[in-house]
Amino acid sequence: MVEAGEAGVEHFGSEELLLMAAENLKKSIEHAVRQLEARKVRSEMKLRWSRSLTRQVEALVKVAEALNKIGSGSEAGVDLASYLSVLERRVPKRFVTKKFARIVGKMRISESRYAHRRI
Repeated sequence: MVEAGEAGVEHFGSEELLLMAAENLKKSIEHAVRQLEARKVRSEMKLRWSRSLTRQVEALVKVAEALNKIGSGSEAGVDLASYLSVLERRVPKRFVTKKFARIVGKMRISESRYAHRRI
């Protein structure tokens, strides 16, 4: 919900801010993956993009957890798990860090628990 402020500044609710943060993180993640896939990017830069990707994914997971804590109506956790699974397939194997793989695996487990509870 957007409300008008005193000086014409718009104030967003916490859910809207978290959803905007998630969208911006996804855009940033997509950019990092494109850099990892690009042929013209040097190997040492790809290592930096790989580390950046891991931090961005970690931040996206924290945003999804925050959405779940505030009781967001969106199914951010399940959507995130499927998004990360697709993302993991796109990232070249040699640039998948242990931390990135652990985060994706953790989300898969939570997705399967969530799906099992819905049945």
